Amino acid sequence: MIKFLTLALLILFTSCQNRAGKDSQLDSKNGLAIEDSLYSIVNYNQEMSYPFESGEPTDLRLEEIRNVEEILERAVKENNGLQKEALKEQNAENPENKWTETGFELEKKNYYRQYVPIINEKGEKVVWVNLSCRKLPENWQTELLPPVADGGNCYFNVKINLTRNTYLDLRINSYA
Repeated sequence: MIKFLTLALLILFTSCQNRAGKDSQLDSKNGLAIEDSLYSIVNYNQEMSYPFESGEPTDLRLEEIRNVEEILERAVKENNGLQKEALKEQNAENPENKWTETGFELEKKNYYRQYVPIINEKGEKVVWVNLSCRKLPENWQTELLPPVADGGNCYFNVKINLTRNTYLDLRINSYA
């Protein structure tokens, strides 16, 4: 009887462990500090007028998403450094009207992300990352969001060149 119980517990433990392994593999995106529900990979459609003039659709592996997030972190830090300098300059020129922020400082936490990966005409893998702090329409995981005219730092996007480990075209929305 004890052998039977031990065997049953072993089978149960093993099946739970395998399930946990599968779940953690599925949730490995969370190693990026992004909730699964906050990002999607949107297939590039050549009929889109933005964010690329041309390119071939491609896939995006988990390791590449990690690289995108590292480069995005660098872009955010560099932008925020520039904003800090602009804030110091503004406050030095206007001591009677000091600001606490420029309104163009960026965060990554809790932003919805759309990744649009392509291979450009040079054969480089480039990913356009579209970020929004607001809840998105139901189709946001499959359809590229239309451009937003204002909203400030709640909306920003950037192109990440994975081949060169660089970013370009960081764009932060203005305020209406």
